[in-house]
Amino acid sequence: MIRLFNAGLVVLSLIAAGMLYNMKYEVQSYRLAVRKLERQLASEREAIQVLQAEWSYLNRPERLQRLAEQYTSLRPVRMEQIVSLDDLPGRAMGPIPDLSPAMGGYAGLGAGGSRIQ
Repeated sequence: MIRLFNAGLVVLSLIAAGMLYNMKYEVQSYRLAVRKLERQLASEREAIQVLQAEWSYLNRPERLQRLAEQYTSLRPVRMEQIVSLDDLPGRAMGPIPDLSPAMGGYAGLGAGGSRIQ
């Protein structure tokens, strides 16, 4: 009886040792994967910093000013172009089209069917 018990303990010990051995190499493979991901993350962070520096370089006001003058007809606002709100003409009110909900309506119809004016 004791020999059978001791044999069982030896078998259990061998099984536990095998599982521990397997677990050790599994953990090592996970550590390698984590290191690889950390290197990739550092590389991506560095790439982001380079792209941010490049973006800052490309968005310099003097460069944008030169490009705007070269490729567009945009010019600075002149003083005579600035008016007050009172100087603007009133809005012409035309007839409101009949938009039936059965036809699909439009975004101006609220949930209650009221028209936004």
